[in-house]
Amino acid sequence: MMSIDHNILFNTPLSRWHKHTIVNKISDKAVIVNKTVKEVINAVSNSDPSKNKDFTIWLFRELGNNWFDIDNVNYIKNLLTLFGYAKRRLKYQDIYKYNLPNLESELHNTLNPTIKEQEPVNGEIIYYDGPLGRLTVPTTKEASQRLGNGTVWCVSASNYNDFEKYTNDFFVWKASSNRKFFFFVDYNSGKGETIDDSGITCNSKQIYYFRKKHPVLKQLFELFEKKILDLNDPRAACNYAIFVLKDRWPEAEMLIFKEGHYSQEYIRHLIKKEPHPYFSTLTRGLQPDKDVKMDFGLNLVSKLHV
Repeated sequence: MMSIDHNILFNTPLSRWHKHTIVNKISDKAVIVNKTVKEVINAVSNSDPSKNKDFTIWLFRELGNNWFDIDNVNYIKNLLTLFGYAKRRLKYQDIYKYNLPNLESELHNTLNPTIKEQEPVNGEIIYYDGPLGRLTVPTTKEASQRLGNGTVWCVSASNYNDFEKYTNDFFVWKASSNRKFFFFVDYNSGKGETIDDSGITCNSKQIYYFRKKHPVLKQLFELFEKKILDLNDPRAACNYAIFVLKDRWPEAEMLIFKEGHYSQEYIRHLIKKEPHPYFSTLTRGLQPDKDVKMDFGLNLVSKLHV
């Protein structure tokens, strides 16, 4: 057997994998790729981006099991960098519980999650079930009570349950932290609500995070907004901005400003959110359906910087 510099090889504890097995597999791999054992060891060690070389033994295990080649070490280094970034959001934080293909799949699903309506099971429709949490739509009162267990939601109450009052689907998000959120939009009126498990309505900053930053929930808001925009109804668009987003909705402003009344409501909503004496003066005494025109409204909100 070829001699191996164990100081180069073993930068992490060997309790996870037997040293003799590592030596044999690296020796075999070196012969196959026509490199010295030391060259193989250095290439694998250099592909470990962690400060303390925490992944090196795992890398030798995966190399020995033929999950990657020495020529792919740059790819492996990038993959392990992603693991370090995302591991708190993964199913397992211990890399030794993954082989390389499983790690690639887990990272892809975590960093690029997609929501998709599935067939109902046990009274619920699953849109996403992964390391970030679980997004579902209950289709029965019993499922609503089960999914909302531990919350103060009226749709999950044992007595005086309001499940039947909702005109279209509402969504329940259970995060990996076990926190729960309730999302509902009435597509006819544009009104809706987003509340947490303690019954507190989410503020505009929380909504912005869900809508723009959260890998899963931003897709839910895209679904909401497509349905609202497809209605081509200024009232529904205005209400969605005011009651759901609690913020400006630039993508719908051309639609909202088609009708003076909703233009006025929308602008007053923005001014209330970001008070400014100049704009308050401009909008004081505006007459619905008369004074607020599309050009005026677009010009006004462009200056609000909200």
